[in-house]
Amino acid sequence: MGIIHSLSADLINQIAAGEVIESTHSILKELIENSIDAGATKIEIATDSAGFGRILVSDNGHGIQKEDLPLAIKRYATSKIQDFHDLEHLFTFGFRGEALASIASVSRMVLESGTSGNRTAYRVTVEEGKVVEEEEIPFFLGTKIEIKDLFYNTPVRRKFLKTETGEEKKNRARVQTMAVSEPNIGFRYLQNGKEVLNVVPEDGFERVLSVYGENLRNHLLPIHSSRNGMTLRGWISHPDFYKSSRTGQFFFVNNRSVELKFSAQILKRCYGELLPGGAFPYAYLFFDLPREFVDVNVHPQKKEVRFLSEETITGILFQGITEVLRTSTPVEFLEMRRRLSMPIPYGREGDTSGTGSRYGALVLDLVGGTSSEANRLMGNLSLVRVRSKEGKDFLWKGLGLAPTCTY
Repeated sequence: MGIIHSLSADLINQIAAGEVIESTHSILKELIENSIDAGATKIEIATDSAGFGRILVSDNGHGIQKEDLPLAIKRYATSKIQDFHDLEHLFTFGFRGEALASIASVSRMVLESGTSGNRTAYRVTVEEGKVVEEEEIPFFLGTKIEIKDLFYNTPVRRKFLKTETGEEKKNRARVQTMAVSEPNIGFRYLQNGKEVLNVVPEDGFERVLSVYGENLRNHLLPIHSSRNGMTLRGWISHPDFYKSSRTGQFFFVNNRSVELKFSAQILKRCYGELLPGGAFPYAYLFFDLPREFVDVNVHPQKKEVRFLSEETITGILFQGITEVLRTSTPVEFLEMRRRLSMPIPYGREGDTSGTGSRYGALVLDLVGGTSSEANRLMGNLSLVRVRSKEGKDFLWKGLGLAPTCTY
């Protein structure tokens, strides 16, 4: 007797869940993308116990018809594509019909939806991927999906995940990224009953500030570059504003958040010596590309995409960033960088510390400037003495730090 056999549908769905569902933030991504595809203008999200206890995503989109609700949780059942041509010209985030089936196979799910033209909405209750109850409920327009007891039937998966605190950070980061990618949609997010995000429809720049902080407002440079029907738009930070990690860098392809393997190297090459070692610029960059130029069907979670010509993408990215930096970075900034790399001796009358001649320093007469401007221009020295417009001398040490003393 042979030993090869077909797997059961339940086991197939649980295997698929391992590919599609990395953790609770993966579920949030899939459900929010469904809401975006449904034409929602407002999406509300709630998670309890990092999503392991409960996940709720509701929207005001066009909803799901009654007869389609049981099909929505079946694997490879989708309204997004009909044939291979559709797969090459995708205008939606979801298309494979895997997400809801995978999620339903490892949780307890309640799916509610109402569509225009009806007097009632409908609810289906799902356990282990099977519909156990269907009923009519009062009408509302849109869809609500509630997930409870995630991984209750696959406890081994739960053991390999991070703590609730770690997962909550990932959940929040995921919702923030998706909110930035869709500024024309309002988002509200509650974690354990506490509101952590609430944004209304707004333009792209204001959405970045609403999500990541008003302190970015005066430090971002706009980018807009086009080539052969492709557009790069967004914002990068001025060389004087940076982080110590790449966590401030975000890339989107046709509004889909993706990981670009070449992005870090290109940013580093574009900024060159404008940034000190170990510094990383902020970047919120969007590629608007022809649909046939991008293959999004290369990763189970769609985190990576494949381009018809990667060289074209790297070219437009390099061109857009370098043009902005060249036109937005003052000549005096570049000159001070050069001069500060070769400090000259300086000693002030009455200064017996010997600090000036020992380390070398440069007095900058920043007419109309501020101490923060002095900090920006300080270059790569370990110790620099700077004179502000008020006539005060500051002793600066390290990169991007406040003065260590004044006198």
